[in-house]
Amino acid sequence: MSSETQAGVICHARRRRARSARRRAPVLVAGLLTLAGWVASHAAAVAPAKSPLKLRLSLLNASVTEPYPARAKLEFQNTGSQTLWLYRPIQTPERKTWRAELEGGSRLVLKLAPLKRPPIKATPGRSCLLNSVGYSHPELIPVPPGGEVTQVVLLHLSPVGIESLGRRKRFWGTYRLSVVYRANFPDQAQFARATGAELWTGEIHSNTVTVGLAPSRGKGTIEGSVLSSVVQPLPYHRVTLSTAHEEPLEEILTDAGGQFAFRHLPWGLYWAFASGQDGRTENRVYRHAVLKPSTPRARLHLMLIPKHAYNTKRLLHKPVLLRVVNASGQPLGGIHIEDLFANGRVVEKLQSQTAPDGTAVLSLIPGRNFITLRRRGCHSEERLADVAYHGRVSGYQYKFRCRKK
Repeated sequence: MSSETQAGVICHARRRRARSARRRAPVLVAGLLTLAGWVASHAAAVAPAKSPLKLRLSLLNASVTEPYPARAKLEFQNTGSQTLWLYRPIQTPERKTWRAELEGGSRLVLKLAPLKRPPIKATPGRSCLLNSVGYSHPELIPVPPGGEVTQVVLLHLSPVGIESLGRRKRFWGTYRLSVVYRANFPDQAQFARATGAELWTGEIHSNTVTVGLAPSRGKGTIEGSVLSSVVQPLPYHRVTLSTAHEEPLEEILTDAGGQFAFRHLPWGLYWAFASGQDGRTENRVYRHAVLKPSTPRARLHLMLIPKHAYNTKRLLHKPVLLRVVNASGQPLGGIHIEDLFANGRVVEKLQSQTAPDGTAVLSLIPGRNFITLRRRGCHSEERLADVAYHGRVSGYQYKFRCRKK
């Protein structure tokens, strides 16, 4: 092939590639525009909506000495146009379990960081919300539009740990503290359909405050184990340490062998408490220990023995929102509500009255509850509430026809 012929073939190939590139360019541009539009729309779809619920954190004590907790005030404000319902109690997130994923609930995550950077790499301590040691009766709290709800909580704050000369020490000083409030309920949609009420779900962050953390000079230790009724250790079980006046000080989870230990305690009397759920009953056990210079160490064995519940306080309860409306669906306030639960062993009777928006909240035992609706000048009307055992909340709507006496 001559040099002229070879140059012609090369030029023809170049022109063909140029024409092909020009034909593909609009398709490529259209594809990129489509991809950019999809990314933008997907980002808008998954971007969290601005929550009408706001959270403000403040501390009632500016400094904390171990092992005593910090007293904090949580102020929830509703900036929206609808009443929001909040679930209590608020708890500290633990390991993810099927029960937590199935039932949901309210959680408070603590974020604690030293104001001054540690000199070496640090590991975070375990800070948590301290729950009451009494029997847990959950509730629903309404926050009206423009309204505010305040709750005082106890926080166990643990500083970060650092390695120094082969020993692990805690880094004391001033810390920045903020909290994240989360709530999720898998049955939220069903609750809204039944009651027309908005059970708040989502995640909100508080402001940041500063707190001083100081070490304890105590030398006492309380250790022990949590056991089942057949003397088997119960791993990852919650144990709460409280003062002589039953004010919570610290919460920990037992290790894989069911063991626990509270250290650096001043002299005095303490209560160790463990609880567990056996079916529909809440079992709990208390043991006390006295620490003093002659006995600086105490060992306790907390055995959870299933018991038949003849006291309604030991039965698990569930908050139930009842909404009463008239025949045309308008809310009825001032309706007197009576609840009766009876299972052959225990009987519980409760009373309440609907608010102007027709709602009332009762803490009911799961199972069949008999509801009586009363209003002056009208015949009473009977209803049933079959409260499910699963889930955190339930809701019902009843029509009251008010047949005149």
